[in-house]
Amino acid sequence: SPPPLPTTTIAVILLVFFSSSRWCENGHIACSPCCTKLGNKCPSCSWPIGYNRCLAIEKVIESIKVSCEYKPYGCGETFSYRQKNTHEEKCIYAPCVCPISDCSFRGSTKQRSLHFSSKHWSSARRFQYNCPFSVSVAKLESYLFFKKKMMAFFLF
Repeated sequence: SPPPLPTTTIAVILLVFFSSSRWCENGHIACSPCCTKLGNKCPSCSWPIGYNRCLAIEKVIESIKVSCEYKPYGCGETFSYRQKNTHEEKCIYAPCVCPISDCSFRGSTKQRSLHFSSKHWSSARRFQYNCPFSVSVAKLESYLFFKKKMMAFFLF
């Protein structure tokens, strides 16, 4: 395995992931969390790091665009790293898991629908909208129940 990265390299790599950075009198830059961990000493030269933010570097970091983590599931959006978590919390391409407890499937909503209908078809109950139907359930088993406005259905 490769040798561990020196502390200065780690501090520079982490800089990209934080929007706030500070600098020492020699012009070296470190992210704010690293400055705190290092006792406000520069990881490159050990000089004190002040509390002045390095706005130029922060602008560069903000201009770096990243892809959504869910790109393999169909999301084509790119955005600044600062917006990554906000986007991914709401991304419609976030993977879904199979509702069958011992199944390890993970994929898009469309893939899950195809997976469920091909692998677990016997667990599903076919129905038509606006047509009532009965469902019998055992008391000791657990079920997922979905309800949206006037529509409701079970997945076993």
